Amino acid sequence: MNTKAMVRNNALDLIKIIALVTMVFDHLRFVFPSFQVQLMTVGRWAFPFFAIAIAYNTFTAIDRNKDETLKKYLVNLGAFSLISEIPYRLMTNNTQTTFNVMPTLLLGFIYIVLIGKIKATWLKVVITLIFPVLLLPIENKLEYGLFGVLLIGSIYGIAANKNESIQILFFIVSVCLALAANLQYYYPIIKVLGLFSVYTTPLIISITLAMIFGFVAMTRNIITMDIPKVGKWAYWFYPVHMLIIFFILKI
Repeated sequence: MNTKAMVRNNALDLIKIIALVTMVFDHLRFVFPSFQVQLMTVGRWAFPFFAIAIAYNTFTAIDRNKDETLKKYLVNLGAFSLISEIPYRLMTNNTQTTFNVMPTLLLGFIYIVLIGKIKATWLKVVITLIFPVLLLPIENKLEYGLFGVLLIGSIYGIAANKNESIQILFFIVSVCLALAANLQYYYPIIKVLGLFSVYTTPLIISITLAMIFGFVAMTRNIITMDIPKVGKWAYWFYPVHMLIIFFILKI
């Protein structure tokens, strides 16, 4: 394995660890509702970083023709979409109108696999445009909605292109999508207080910083320290930590 690949893996494992930790912060708002704004400001790093992990892992598998790896990703994301739903409902006291985040990651994965595996340019363009349209009927049931699926697609664009100008273009699109994925839930507040308020400004700053960090980490090879490997246990971490939070709430 060359040095560049090792550094890239280190960066990706760091991204995954930060995603898991910040996800816990995000979900602790159910335990400490009075600190909801602060916890969500930190916690909303999680989804963009999971999107980065999905996009870069998928690109690597496609680039190296590892179809078995892609099948494992599909099975794991599909299985944990189902496994995680009951813990998600328990943790949120069934107050959420969306599924858990796994179906969004699963659909984003399918989206970029189709884009990455199809060779004909015209068909690639058709899939890029049509796939999101097909998701519109269930868009309101997806956590982070269609913006979340498209975010995975735009980050894949960064991973799949070595031209720096194209990477920067996809990065700008990714920042906009990451912000839209979160701010769509603040529409009533934005309608009254405007885009920048005490509720939204910290979130906008936090998500933008997260995207900048993720972009630099994955494209500039700055992570040289050894990072613990994040394996399949991370899938189990998602439903298990939600069950733990549920039991804490019941104490």
